[in-house]
Amino acid sequence: MASALLVEMLVSILQHPDGAAAPAPSSQGEDRGSHPLGIVPHQIRGFLARFQNMVIRGKSYDCCSACSDRVVEGYRTGGWEFVKRALNEPGFVEEISGLAEVNIPS
Repeated sequence: MASALLVEMLVSILQHPDGAAAPAPSSQGEDRGSHPLGIVPHQIRGFLARFQNMVIRGKSYDCCSACSDRVVEGYRTGGWEFVKRALNEPGFVEEISGLAEVNIPS
């Protein structure tokens, strides 16, 4: 199910005029948006216990471990070496993204 939803999202993003910057739906009730393939959600969360999916609209986070400016720039400048460090060095992504500095109250 997850891979099927991923393919649908990828096709929608590739076909959308704004590409990866396609806006997410503004409400749960939004039907198709302005694009012929429909809405392009930021995330889809599934609940097997209820056989239900939720479309989620997220806000950007400057410490995101996937798409923050620091991580994207690290990949652009470091390429495959950046990826290898991210895979092999525990805590590397947290340091680069700024998550290591985020204090989570206990």
